[in-house]
Amino acid sequence: MPVSVSERITEIAEHQPDEAAIISAPPHGRESIISWHELEQRSRERAHILKKAAQSAAGIGVLHIPAFNTPATIVDMVAAARAGIAILPVDPNLPKEPRASLLRTIRKSYGPTIELNGSEAKTEGQIKTRPPRPAKYILTTGGTSGAAKVVVHPGPMTYDARRTPSLLLRSTGWRSAQRQYIMGPLYHAGPFTYLLTGILDANTIVISGHFEPTQVWKNIERYGVNWFQFTPTHMARLAEVCRPDTAKAGCRTIKGILHSAAACPHRTKREWLNLIGPERIYELYATTEDIGCTLASGTEWLKRPGTVGRGIFTQIRILDEDLRQLRPGQIGRIFMRKALPS
Repeated sequence: MPVSVSERITEIAEHQPDEAAIISAPPHGRESIISWHELEQRSRERAHILKKAAQSAAGIGVLHIPAFNTPATIVDMVAAARAGIAILPVDPNLPKEPRASLLRTIRKSYGPTIELNGSEAKTEGQIKTRPPRPAKYILTTGGTSGAAKVVVHPGPMTYDARRTPSLLLRSTGWRSAQRQYIMGPLYHAGPFTYLLTGILDANTIVISGHFEPTQVWKNIERYGVNWFQFTPTHMARLAEVCRPDTAKAGCRTIKGILHSAAACPHRTKREWLNLIGPERIYELYATTEDIGCTLASGTEWLKRPGTVGRGIFTQIRILDEDLRQLRPGQIGRIFMRKALPS
């Protein structure tokens, strides 16, 4: 049976109160650790503040949060999930006018937004006469057009032991209660959603503020990282500073690596296949809109270089310009849609 995020966080904290929930190891600065007991307490207090703010908006609200890669940001995201408030992670460097335009769009279609400032929460926007459906989070994407697009993921957020982690993640070497590294910015869909899944699956989250390749290799080895998701840009920069002994030491605890977000150059892909071996590296093709996805292991890629794999609970059709299905081997437009398991 699914349980609320609040119940799940409390359950983990009771089971392993002194275990690390979040480890922050920035390139410049001191290490800091938040235990599960501390995360439970701090996120519960912040959730209370958010609930009070949401009450003034008829229980509907969206927390827009500057998504720095810091423990404080993670605590507030967990607090929003515990309070049942949708999370809108925003690029902290987004200029003032685009940010204001984004928030106007959210308020127009969804209702009031909530901003946390210290121990206070500010609510802005009109209460909708027809409240929208609950949402887990709201993400922004440019898609292929470059124009800002808002993607609402329906909620509320819950924890279901039968579905967390998903079949997709289990297929990439993900294990419950593992050590998971967050490399990408938390306002991007991948790092954000894998963070939330990791927290609910009792993972220890390792985070380092901003991406610095040499520091990342040190952290992977120091904290015994088991799993992470990154992009081809991360892959290329990490490979540039990696010596064989660095890779051997850093990769000994890794069970799985997932790369996504862009097409990966063949040279970069082969560098990583040589570094870590094809059995531990996976490539994901997916969209922020969550219309379906494909997954390819390194072994599959070596057999068909350039493949992004087969659909995971996804129907795929290759059609011509008149939307007629093409035969295998023919080139056309790719159409995907999610196919949930029965």
